[in-house]
Amino acid sequence: MNRVEELLLILSEECAEVSQAAIKCIRFGIDDEYQGIVNRYQLERELGDFLAMFKLLVGEAGIREATVMEAAEAKLIKVEQFMRNGKTPAPVAVTKPSRRGSHPRKTR
Repeated sequence: MNRVEELLLILSEECAEVSQAAIKCIRFGIDDEYQGIVNRYQLERELGDFLAMFKLLVGEAGIREATVMEAAEAKLIKVEQFMRNGKTPAPVAVTKPSRRGSHPRKTR
């Protein structure tokens, strides 16, 4: 595996970790704390790891930052329009589940 392939692999892993942190924010609450770590903080850390991989790929894999930023701006507009049109589902009231018996904390 060459360096770019390895960076892409790590990027994929970071995307999964961002997804997992976001899901925990939704499921348990963004300000909920688990084992001394607030979900918002964990999401911030995972987003930082993702951005680090983005910067490495811009530098080493020929990813054009301008193209990414252009796509990001287009997505911002699209999401705002989508949300303004009322197409987001109404939140469902659920009882906050207990974290007992949940998966153990991952280690790196």
